[in-house]
Amino acid sequence: MEIEPQEFFQSFGEEDLEQVPIFLRQAVTDSKVQPYYRQGEITQQMWLVLCNILQCPYQGLMKRMYLESQAMELITLYFQQFQEQEIHDHGFPGRKLRDVDRIYQAKDILLSNLENPPSLIELAREVGLNEFKLKRGFRQVFGTSAFKYLHDYRLEKARQLLALGEMKVEEVALRVGFDSRSYFASAFRKKFGLNPKQYFQHRQKSL
Repeated sequence: MEIEPQEFFQSFGEEDLEQVPIFLRQAVTDSKVQPYYRQGEITQQMWLVLCNILQCPYQGLMKRMYLESQAMELITLYFQQFQEQEIHDHGFPGRKLRDVDRIYQAKDILLSNLENPPSLIELAREVGLNEFKLKRGFRQVFGTSAFKYLHDYRLEKARQLLALGEMKVEEVALRVGFDSRSYFASAFRKKFGLNPKQYFQHRQKSL
């Protein structure tokens, strides 16, 4: 009987899940499909485990038990590698991993409220961080400020909606949270080289 990744991770307790790197946890436990692109390196320990899998000496039930145990060891080595890299990249000691989780929560809140995002103070309060920690942590994790991240996401979402050709420019601007059409057009042109109407017409011609 095969177990889906979501079912496997749901069997973990909350404290156990917090030890799993946040980007891996989101990829397998969220209800929405999460893109996952990070790739690690195969260490010497991993090679030994892979050799054990390829040269499994057992049959039947013993083979299955052996392969499952080796697979778990491989997953453990993989998680350890990325957890160490996460801490190194973002300067968060182990006790601060919970803060990293809250930074990702803040990002999700922003992206789910494009039309009416919370203020930075409201966002910090919602995820349980002070404003300074949220601002510094967001920049450490995502390389930019929270609202620059939101701004860029809005424009990318607008580009996708315009490419579909199912909404007018004004509707797209409102959908992604731009009240001013002129500001939307200026920001869109700065990022993509065309204003929204030109982009819409260009996409329609190419279909």
